[in-house]
Amino acid sequence: MPKIVDHEKYREELWKGAFPIFIEKGYLPVTMRELAQVLNVSTGTLYHYFETKEILFETMVRFVIGEDLSQLEERWKLKGENVSENSEILIEYLESKSSHFQSLLVLALDIHRNSDLKLKFSSLLNESFLQFQRILESRFESKGEFLLSYIIGELYKNLIIGHPIRWGHNLKEVLKSFQFSII
Repeated sequence: MPKIVDHEKYREELWKGAFPIFIEKGYLPVTMRELAQVLNVSTGTLYHYFETKEILFETMVRFVIGEDLSQLEERWKLKGENVSENSEILIEYLESKSSHFQSLLVLALDIHRNSDLKLKFSSLLNESFLQFQRILESRFESKGEFLLSYIIGELYKNLIIGHPIRWGHNLKEVLKSFQFSII
């Protein structure tokens, strides 16, 4: 009897398996042959599901960002009724996913430093950052851009100088300052 394959589910398994490889090595050094080898599939199978490495990468980034946003939104829907609760949920979320977001930041920086990749993926990166900004604005009014910049800054600072991120203390202070800011 022929094997029935859920193509969308299998496609998801492939990009999820590729994610740690891109995180570890960056975009340029990774080849479809290497991905196929690590994923334990033939290169033909990988090309069947993703015509190019670029398509695989874009699909992966869109799904990863989508999952991240869905997880945060789901947490807010369960118990985020005011700014204080939303703040606590955001802090818990960032604490649980700091290394994940740091890895995404490293990947974005890797792409950004290569002019060809920067051109190729600039809309994907911009779209990803804007999606995060919008979800933050949905809970913290017009402060989404500032809050996202703060979060990226903390991730970058930790990455460069190893400064520990104290989301609970620092982010609470930043969010408190929103209540008293003059626009």
